Amino acid sequence: ALVGGFSGSYRIGGIYRDQWRSAAVKGAYSTPTIHVDVPIIRGLRKQDWVGIGVGVFRDQSSQYRMVETKSFQGVSYHLSLDKKQNRILSFGIQNGTGNRRLNLREGRDLLTETVILGQTANNEIPTLDNQLITQEGSNLTDWVGGVVFSSYQRNLSFIRAGFSVGRINRANQAFAKGVDRQKLKFTAFALYDTPIAGNLFLTPSLMYQRTGNNWETVAQVKTSYLLSEAKSLYINGGLGYRVGDAVQFLLGVDIKDTKVQLAYDLTASGYTAATNSVGAFEL
Repeated sequence: ALVGGFSGSYRIGGIYRDQWRSAAVKGAYSTPTIHVDVPIIRGLRKQDWVGIGVGVFRDQSSQYRMVETKSFQGVSYHLSLDKKQNRILSFGIQNGTGNRRLNLREGRDLLTETVILGQTANNEIPTLDNQLITQEGSNLTDWVGGVVFSSYQRNLSFIRAGFSVGRINRANQAFAKGVDRQKLKFTAFALYDTPIAGNLFLTPSLMYQRTGNNWETVAQVKTSYLLSEAKSLYINGGLGYRVGDAVQFLLGVDIKDTKVQLAYDLTASGYTAATNSVGAFEL
């Protein structure tokens, strides 16, 4: 629903996340993402508009180098609740198509069905399993729908809250010929950006995600200081906490329309010893 939700011609962004490198080494999670979105045409009323966006990401994890590559495209409709576009209700839908594979050349000790049945030796590349894994059930299609409310206040404050439902089509995520339907993914978030003193701004935010019995709650507080009004230069910093998992440290800079942010997760769970407290980096 946030696609094209800005005043401008286009927006290009990217994220790179590296997680558990100190513990998993080759099996670390590595996820680069890049996307672009634009507001393209006016809506049914002159204060409404339509946005579109496309992107791609590549996620790599586990010691067998499981790789998922996905492209996604979305469209949104931004409905202004007043003529000055101070309160906006946005609706969006996104489709993604992905491909998954395992690098079995680095997984010769992977105990697969053909090894158990004696069809291939444990020190050989299990050709049959490789075909099943890379060809059968390796493609996934996902649909996501969401709604976001944005409100611009008179005192330069800004409120935004949203909700989305992902994996609506519940694609079969099993490799080979098994059946393992994806569970619906629910995501909700809210943030409030407000000036607190002079050139200092405060932005508390909260996000909650749930898939089946698995859930995640993240609370963050970010401060921004306007260092130069002429250059529109802001210095950002903050703290966050992912419940039961990690403490987050946030640092960044905004220069006019360019934003660069860095986040570091300090592991604070039962995985602390294995990771030496090094969780994840995100740029």
